[in-house]
Formats: sequence, structure tokens, C-alpha cells
Amino acid sequence: MGRLARSPTVQTFLLFLLVFAVQVPLSLLGLGGLFVLTPRAAPIPLVLSVYAHAGIGHLLANSVA
Repeated sequence: MGRLARSPTVQTFLLFLLVFAVQVPLSLLGLGGLFVLTPRAAPIPLVLSVYAHAGIGHLLANSVA
């Protein structure tokens, strides 16, 4: 792969896409709550909440910001 593929920005965007691709089917199965940030949850939702997105528009807006 080229220099662009090694870019931290591109890698972060690809990680956003991966989590979004997992989040959508889970929410259709009623398991969307796995990505909700709750105060008394395990620490992992704190990390995942950065990559969870409400829709493709939200995903794109976060990628540009």
C-alpha cells in the first residue's frame, strides 16, 4: 500500500468504518446498546464510544472534523 494508506487519518477513518459496519447489524438485532456509553459500564465503552456513530452523515462529519 502507498503512503496514504499508512496515514493515521486514513487508518482512523478505516477504524470508524469497521466499527460502523459492526454497529449497524447489531442495532438491527436489538443489540445496539452494546455501544452506548453508560457511567457504570466497564471501561471498554469509553474507548468504543469514540468510534460509534449514529449514521453515515455522523461518520463523515467526524472524519472531516
